[in-house]
Amino acid sequence: MRCFVINLDRETKRLAWMTAAFRRMGLGFERFSAIDKTVLSDDIINRLVVRDHHHWSPGEVACFMSHIAVWQRIAEGSDAHAVVLEDDVYFSQDAALFLSDDAWIPAGVDLIKLETTLNPVLVGRQGRKIMGHRLLPLYSFHNGAAAYVISKRLAAQLVGLASKIDRPVDDFVFDMTRHQTPCWQLSPAIGIQEMFFPGHEITLPSNLEPERRATPRLPRPKVRLSRSEKAMREIRRLFWRIRRLPRRAIIPMGAQNQ
Repeated sequence: MRCFVINLDRETKRLAWMTAAFRRMGLGFERFSAIDKTVLSDDIINRLVVRDHHHWSPGEVACFMSHIAVWQRIAEGSDAHAVVLEDDVYFSQDAALFLSDDAWIPAGVDLIKLETTLNPVLVGRQGRKIMGHRLLPLYSFHNGAAAYVISKRLAAQLVGLASKIDRPVDDFVFDMTRHQTPCWQLSPAIGIQEMFFPGHEITLPSNLEPERRATPRLPRPKVRLSRSEKAMREIRRLFWRIRRLPRRAIIPMGAQNQ
């Protein structure tokens, strides 16, 4: 299973971090040269971002474009699944078991969140036991797009849906009202971004967070659905809730090497 690491050319420290992490796991990865916000003209942003919703920072737009480009690479490849990673992830001791191949992924599963941000989310009470972890259905938004598995089929679908940007990439990927693809959560997670690591000194500071804090936010436009689509969505949600009995939980991070 291919593992793509999105990394800006100037972020050599982050690349060194991911290279060392993969070397410890005995795995390889494919570096994807991230799109730099400095090359984005106003014309590009105006054509890509939804009209009257231009309050995403250039860094967020460039980040989204980088993920789209990786999805395109996955859609054009031959692997059934691939892993998409940002370049500031800390991995659990057993992460290699889940990154080396896709034999552990159940048939029909297209999207798996591998990371945690330690924020409460809604997950199913029952899940599949896989190598000491559980694969749980995810029923609520779980922020972050730094570590996830995506299928070739869904990657192609998201490329087609991402012709216009109206929200950050993590919100877009894990918005099931848009692509109607069930998302699964690995618990304990095998990855966590450094900025969510409790009590940890920040050595790989985020490039996006300062921009986000300084950029005025607009309310996210709602996805427009027909009356029948809305009814089917609510029926589907009710069925899943009754059948799966979701619970509110914080996804823990798996054990890490000291």
